[in-house]
Amino acid sequence: MRRINQIIRYAWVICSIALLTQCDKPDPGGEGQDEPLVFTRLTAARDTIFTEDTTRLSAEASGYNITYSWWVEKGDLIGSGPEIIFVATPCTVGNNPVTCTVTDGNQQSKSLKVTITVF
Repeated sequence: MRRINQIIRYAWVICSIALLTQCDKPDPGGEGQDEPLVFTRLTAARDTIFTEDTTRLSAEASGYNITYSWWVEKGDLIGSGPEIIFVATPCTVGNNPVTCTVTDGNQQSKSLKVTITVF
């Protein structure tokens, strides 16, 4: 009987230690959730190009778990993330607004536009 009480006591101590150490662990998924979404700038390496030419577009943003979405009516966009390439196809002569929308992990969004002029 004395041996069973000792085993129960040791088991209780080990379970208590395990429970106490688990309470101290931070939630790794929650880091930065309070960081505000800031969309600083959207730039084009060259904002005037010729058909069949390309230009690099860059978005500067900060925040919690941000993603980038790009949209243009005419022309092609190659890539993803904070930097992409705009390709001026023959139908893009004129002004071509390119929109970048940045969304954070809290579902807050901000958009900026840059216009690429194609000759």
